[in-house]
Amino acid sequence: MKPSDIIQRARLLRQREEAFVTVWECEERVRRRLGGAEWPWPAPPALPSRQRHRGGPPSTRRPPAAAESVVRRLRPGEDAFRLTGSCRGQAGATLTADPAVARALLAAAVPSWAVSRLETVRLDAAGTAVVVECLWEAPATPPGMG
Repeated sequence: MKPSDIIQRARLLRQREEAFVTVWECEERVRRRLGGAEWPWPAPPALPSRQRHRGGPPSTRRPPAAAESVVRRLRPGEDAFRLTGSCRGQAGATLTADPAVARALLAAAVPSWAVSRLETVRLDAAGTAVVVECLWEAPATPPGMG
């Protein structure tokens, strides 16, 4: 899946969440007008997101505290995290909208993978990533030390 497809999917999921919040706010306003009485709302539809997903047991490995404190949820106007670094000596970057993936990549202790920068980005109409905020940057290696 192309990064732009992943970003578009994340945008749509955020819009969906905002719609659910709007529905909840409307129901709360009705409830207040009824003096707190419950209204017989129809049951929500059987949405795929409400189904339980079967998978393996959750991971018990926690990333280092630095990754936990640096990575946060995306804010409005941010579409993804961009991790810039090197993999097997090749410079590159990867995009993800999932904070858990960003945490895992930042915390990965693999000799062939080194992250040098973590940013939040938004995609413009052409699909180009525009930096919104730099969340973390690797400390510069002093001359003669690296």
